[in-house]
Amino acid sequence: MSDMTIKILSGPERIRRRPAVIFGSEDITGVEYMLQSLLEIWLEEAKEGYIRNLTLTGYADGSVGLQDDGRGLWLGEDDTVWKHLFCEMSYIPRGISPPRRKIFEPPAPDYIDHDNFYIHAATCAAEYMDVHAIRDGISYKLHFEKGENIDGLSRDFTAKTSGTALRIKPDREVFTETVLSSSWLSERAQMLAVLVPGITAIFREETESGFLESSWCYPKGIVDFLQDIHTQCTATPVYTDALEAEGQERYDRPRYKAKLQFGLRFTAEPGFVRCYHNFRELTYGGRHLDIMLKEIVDSVHRHISRRLTKEDVLERLQLVVITEAGESEWMDCHGNQIGNTVLRDMASDLIRNDVGYFIKQNKTYLEALFYQG
Repeated sequence: MSDMTIKILSGPERIRRRPAVIFGSEDITGVEYMLQSLLEIWLEEAKEGYIRNLTLTGYADGSVGLQDDGRGLWLGEDDTVWKHLFCEMSYIPRGISPPRRKIFEPPAPDYIDHDNFYIHAATCAAEYMDVHAIRDGISYKLHFEKGENIDGLSRDFTAKTSGTALRIKPDREVFTETVLSSSWLSERAQMLAVLVPGITAIFREETESGFLESSWCYPKGIVDFLQDIHTQCTATPVYTDALEAEGQERYDRPRYKAKLQFGLRFTAEPGFVRCYHNFRELTYGGRHLDIMLKEIVDSVHRHISRRLTKEDVLERLQLVVITEAGESEWMDCHGNQIGNTVLRDMASDLIRNDVGYFIKQNKTYLEALFYQG
């Protein structure tokens, strides 16, 4: 290959021609990753208390809407801010941690816009994106097609409410498949209420007869969620615990704060394991999850007389694990698995404290459950 055959992509083509570099895949998995990256930004705003209602909508044309009742995106007094947010890609220098600008706040003088990376990437990968932000009495509207802005930013000074509405349709020229299933969207909407306890998460699906709507609100987070999905089958009580700690990955790395919380129960219903880190769902979990699953399985083996495989235990286990950390040791480049030793040690300390006692307390039910299976 000679220098003459090398082509440097610029503008939206950097994303549109190589979507797997940003989203990990060119199929529906990449579309899911793109939407999840946007949801994380809104979840952080909700966690700080600015959003009480968050709506996810699946439209008939394959587009997805995200709407909140928060303070609205900060789009600035001129064209500088919104063009930087949607039309330019920020690169984060390796080893440097400048002030972070959240897109709902005015920028600091020396910030690097972490959230801009995925906002801009999503804009480029979309057939179209509509943005409507209402803030401080001003209504802002933007429209993009294939990464290019159409007609600039419009302003209306008569708005009386606040909030942000975003609608995005993934482009078939970028992804091989673009329509997210209603079950995937509904599950993501429900988990919003788990990840930020107290907010109301709403899912709307457009059908021929109108919109079908479901909503969830879990003030107690994981506990309420596990109790909510319980149907006619008997189950153990929900066991939950949480731990906060501070540590570092290596002696030469900065110290950071971390939090781990989990909830579990055993039931005759199908089991599942869901793991989240900094609002992102981890497809492959991480070292902390491996530790937790091993200890749970070992505890069952110690107290249940029947010989069980790991698969037998997981078939009846419903487990949700949520972690937060100031530093993330990603084990892959697309955020599907983490390897934080601080979280691993926290999981080891937390799960060994009382989970064995919980299983021992429910031994009679568990023996009946596993013998029945």
